[in-house]
Amino acid sequence: MSRFLQSTATDLTLFKKLRTLSEKHFQEARHQNSGKRRPMPAIKISEEVIKPSESSSRGGGRRAEQPSLPRAQGELILIADDEPSVLETVKIILNLQGYRVITANDGAEAVTVYLRSKDMVNAVLLDMVMPVMDGYITIKALREINPNVKIIAMSGFARRDSDEKSVRDAQAFLKKPYKADELLKTLQKVLDA
Repeated sequence: MSRFLQSTATDLTLFKKLRTLSEKHFQEARHQNSGKRRPMPAIKISEEVIKPSESSSRGGGRRAEQPSLPRAQGELILIADDEPSVLETVKIILNLQGYRVITANDGAEAVTVYLRSKDMVNAVLLDMVMPVMDGYITIKALREINPNVKIIAMSGFARRDSDEKSVRDAQAFLKKPYKADELLKTLQKVLDA
């Protein structure tokens, strides 16, 4: 099998896994929140991000011009989010782009994991609203360990005045829901800075 066909098969398999994970997340959320307002997904999964272009899958003609997504060189990324589906989805996306990933379920765990791995972690993706220790306090704790740590803050809530300072303390901010390509481009921009 040619390298292109293997890559295409891998992309389609990933896309199916992400769709299944996303659908499972919505079903769980619908069950937990029956009668309540449905939560927004943290990440928008679009076929354009993962699936190859139509012309390339037919084998004829030129590939549609798509901006290339940044490929990693094995950088280690710490993701801290209290939503398991977000952790898993972001982990899959980053792994497929060549990143290594470690995860934490809240801010306190993120600080503990970072303390053990600070010399290897290249960046931290940090949800701003988590139990135990929120994003603002987590950023302060991470900065005490390493003032130069690269942090991308993430939140699905509208920014409040108290969030403004923590966003200024991070190198970038991603508003949930975000697209996979937004995540990858933002991460690459922060790593390159």
